[in-house]
Amino acid sequence: MISATVTGFIGRDPISRETKNGIVTNFRIASSSFEGKEERTTWVSAAVWGKKAEYAATLKAGDRVALSGSLSMAEFVDKDGASKASLEMKVVDIEMQSKK
Repeated sequence: MISATVTGFIGRDPISRETKNGIVTNFRIASSSFEGKEERTTWVSAAVWGKKAEYAATLKAGDRVALSGSLSMAEFVDKDGASKASLEMKVVDIEMQSKK
């Protein structure tokens, strides 16, 4: 498990649901960086639990947020048989940021 802070823009409106362990809100953020003149975007799937999940549910696509939590990589095979990986974060703290 890796502790990290990721800043980016929410890709779609968050989705909340009740589970036997409480409320969870899921969404993805796009975080961009530059390598020379080339922009590279990394998508991170986020899961927020409890009271912070209720706050996360009020956010909208396009909102800029900073997420802190544990980051992990999940590997999978897509429908075409290609190996893929996705970054997933169990969010401990979430902060709305201004759109600059």
